Amino acid sequence: MTSIKDFNPHDIREVVKGWPPMAWLKDDTVHCLGDHALLIRTFCEVNCVAMTERFDAWSALCEPFLDTELTAEQDQGLLRALQEHGFTESEVASIRKEIRFSMLAMTMATWEWQHYGLDDVRRARFLGGEKWMLWTSEIACRPWKREIESGHPPTPWPAYTPPRFELRDRLAWKPDLVEAQSKVTLDATRERIENEARIFSLALKDMAPDKRPYHNVRHVEEALELGTLSYRNLRKLDRDWRKSRPYRNLFWALLFHDAIYVAASRDNEKLSAELAAETMNHFGNSQEDCALTRELILWTQKHRRSEITNDELRAMHDGDLGIFGLWPSRYDEYVEGVKREWLESGAISEAQFKKGRLDFLRRFAEEHRRGDFYYGLDGFHSKMALENLHREIGLLSMVA
Repeated sequence: MTSIKDFNPHDIREVVKGWPPMAWLKDDTVHCLGDHALLIRTFCEVNCVAMTERFDAWSALCEPFLDTELTAEQDQGLLRALQEHGFTESEVASIRKEIRFSMLAMTMATWEWQHYGLDDVRRARFLGGEKWMLWTSEIACRPWKREIESGHPPTPWPAYTPPRFELRDRLAWKPDLVEAQSKVTLDATRERIENEARIFSLALKDMAPDKRPYHNVRHVEEALELGTLSYRNLRKLDRDWRKSRPYRNLFWALLFHDAIYVAASRDNEKLSAELAAETMNHFGNSQEDCALTRELILWTQKHRRSEITNDELRAMHDGDLGIFGLWPSRYDEYVEGVKREWLESGAISEAQFKKGRLDFLRRFAEEHRRGDFYYGLDGFHSKMALENLHREIGLLSMVA
């Protein structure tokens, strides 16, 4: 797969939603993108690249090769959809015959039963070369070109919604729970689901957007996504990083770091850390893990870069401050949300908020004067963070 940053934005016709997303270039080649969703959206928003949802021909063509039983009615439905988008019945049969062996071999190796697409077709025949890439691109973008020629407007990507994180295999609420799937009983599975709901309820119960314009569930989910991505990059030599205790402590910390939040209060981080530690202890985590998670949350009180000493703190930094590296309109939502939280608390005036905010940003700018803004996130995010940071400093300096 390719990174969207490898392309000149002017060469991209659209980024088409898919699994993975696809860059449709103006030369009608289609490239699968390996970047995470926040980076793709930030790149597209900054460079005015259209993000669309269109018919996925390869998904429909590959459906019979998944490890599921396709009914005759479902098969006819797929054929009708393909015919409506420019494929004849004989051509569908010919394409499926061409990819049959490689896709069935992939299914035998992976037991995939949910989805195949363009990236899977190419990986299944990874020695196909340029001719294979051009042929698969033509099939992928043929329905899209027909939609444009017919004047059918594309469906834009919906507003960004961070992935809903599940806690299974991430939080050790019961450390002695057997992980092997064959040994997990129905009662144990039910216990996992019930405990997951209880933990989410404790961490996110006061985070409705009408109560907190910024420090709400969306912020936590973005922090989880970016913090996890950062930790994965920082620990890329550790194949079992996701199963490690340090990562689980980081996940707990990201989930609970704003569980208690009142604008202008000095105890938010302390109370959130105590709630996280109490919850972890209740679900059987060690005192050592509770203490380490508490330290991660307490670091967010001042965000001192000089106090970062390990990969967990580096990922905590990147997750909690990940908003700085997103597209400008999302950053502006963050700025406005924080401003509303402070002013609606009645603790300070607007003039006091602007002065405090400017001091905060200038300290950040000084701390990040050397090197990248982030530790484990892509340099593109660091570039965006500094641009957003200096843009806001400029705006506040004009009215100060």
